[in-house]
Amino acid sequence: MNREVETIREKVHTTADAALFLCFQEVKGSHSKGVIRLPLLHYDIPFEGYGEMLLRMNRIYDLLGMPDAGSCMRSLSEGEKEEWEFTDEMKNNQDTTLPAGTERMVSIQIQFRQHCSLQGFLICGKQKAGFRSALEMLYLLEDCLQEQDN
Repeated sequence: MNREVETIREKVHTTADAALFLCFQEVKGSHSKGVIRLPLLHYDIPFEGYGEMLLRMNRIYDLLGMPDAGSCMRSLSEGEKEEWEFTDEMKNNQDTTLPAGTERMVSIQIQFRQHCSLQGFLICGKQKAGFRSALEMLYLLEDCLQEQDN
């Protein structure tokens, strides 16, 4: 594991330390685009679509080691699957920075990763809602983004 990830890992002591922000550039349902902001990183992690967003969120938590995954993910292939790392391209890509005042931001705090899913809280403005699975989180996220449009 590279030194940068180890340094970040040393700063993460609770699930609150691993809270992240989802910032949306384009809202198009499951094809929405944006970035994941983790206060401990000095750059954003881009995503296109909810699927990529969830995979990247899970990988961030794998790299941080917080919260612990409740079980190992299965794979169709026998060998190790390649996972993305924090790359120099991500660090230097300024296209992911959103113009001030145009963001639709949602805070996510993952408490547990059990049963190969995510459990935690979604904070949208002054509202806070708990979710018991990644699917439930997506439904709450959709409600939040629609509410922000209104």
